[in-house]
Amino acid sequence: MIQENIEVVNNIVKLTFAFPFPNIPIAKILINLIAMPLKNIGYTLKYGIVLMTEEEKAKFMKMETEVWKA
Repeated sequence: MIQENIEVVNNIVKLTFAFPFPNIPIAKILINLIAMPLKNIGYTLKYGIVLMTEEEKAKFMKMETEVWKA
């Protein structure tokens, strides 16, 4: 997940999640890992979902492979 732009207006946090593949099974879990702590401090998460570019996906997969080897 790569995020470059986060906007906070009043008590609303707006961001876009970029995932490497469509319909990844843990997308809702990842989103809730951000949404729930925000809710606990009085903020609301508004979000969008996009797919990573091929370049972003390659970088993401390289990082994942390096972590798996460690």
